[in-house]
Parts: sequence; structure tokens; C-alpha cells
Amino acid sequence: KQHKWTRLTRLAKDDLLLFQRILQRTRRGISMNNIVFRKPTHLYRSDASGRGLGGYNILTGKAWRLQLPPNILSTITLNTLEFLGCVVTLWIDILADETPPQSCILSQTDSTSADGWLHKSNFNDTECPIQHLVARHLATTITNADVCLYSQWFAGDENIVSDVLSRRFDLTDAALTSLLTSAVPSQVPHGLYICPLPTEIASWLTWLQQIATDRMASLNKQQTKQHGHGD
Repeated sequence: KQHKWTRLTRLAKDDLLLFQRILQRTRRGISMNNIVFRKPTHLYRSDASGRGLGGYNILTGKAWRLQLPPNILSTITLNTLEFLGCVVTLWIDILADETPPQSCILSQTDSTSADGWLHKSNFNDTECPIQHLVARHLATTITNADVCLYSQWFAGDENIVSDVLSRRFDLTDAALTSLLTSAVPSQVPHGLYICPLPTEIASWLTWLQQIATDRMASLNKQQTKQHGHGD
């Protein structure tokens, strides 16, 4: 009679499945290359704004961008969008099989929050469900790819390429590339080119936006108007 029952949420169950996969991988053995400091083999930068997301691979010049709905900041915080930008940037190469096992990934961002979340996160699945989903997806992606991930903050004025990618949706890909090459040539990687997002990533981002919108709608429905006493 001293025992009490509790019901696990769906997000808690998903976390349990993730930890089970991590334990299974640990049992098979983890390469020392994935748990010691090494020179990065893949270097990424990303940024976000109220208009969109963008990022690129400094070593290959592969870039991407995604325009978001105009009211996105009413459902997803800017720090969360910065976190999303970091995750998508490295996920693109992982999906393309361009990150061999034991690769060392360095993700650079001008958001201190995103930098910290890439290193460690402990989001509450009730209060921060979107951040929680993104963090779990990042952990799953990195674990399945058998790579190690490091994060680093750097000043925003050194992140102009990603900043422009996340904002200037009035320009074509060619015009935007020309603008960056002429405006900040020192920051533009050799062979910069903008590629479309893989369908899997675009669908996942759309799903996240829908969840955030539905959650805000649910919260709004739960609010009740407080009336004062009548005369």
C-alpha cells in the first residue's frame, strides 16, 4: 500500500526508448575517437530570425535556408529556432552520408542558449515540448551516425553569412550568393552554393510548427476570462 502508480507521458516513453538505444550501443562498445577532444572534421555555422533559418558547411560551402511563417515567433521562441538551425545544418550532411563514423562535428552559433543546448539539455517535456523534441532528435541523430558533437559560441558580427541566409528571402539563391561574395568575402567559404532542404527535414520542420501551433491553440482554449463581482 506504500506504492503509488504514475502514468508516463508519450515524451517520457520516447526518452526511455532513446536511452535504451544508447545503452545498447554502449554495450557494443564506443570508439575512443568519439569521447576525446579532436580536431573537427566537419565545421558548421547557422543562424535564425523571425523570418527563417539558415546555415552552411564552412569546409564544403554547402548552404541552406528556409523561410518561416510570419507569425512563427508567437509559437516558437527565437532561441529554439537558433537551436533548430544548428540541428538542421549538421543533419543535412548526415542524411547525405557525408559524415563517416567517428567524425568530429563542430557547430558554431551566435546564440549562447543554442550553444549550451547542443552541449547539454534537460528540458521539461510539459513546459518545453518543442525544445524537448528537438533535443531528443539531435541525440538520436548523433548516436545513429556514430559521430561526436561539439558546440562553440562566437560573435554575431562574424556570422553574417548565416544571418543573411536566414533573412533575405527577397533575393534569389544566385543574387544572395553574389551579395555575400561582394559584401563579406572574408566570411564566404570557397564554392558557396545554396541547396534545397531534403524532403525528410522539410517535413519534420513542418510537423514541429504544427505541434507548436496546436499547443498554443490548446493553451488559449484553457484560459478563462476572470469576471469581477456584479453590482
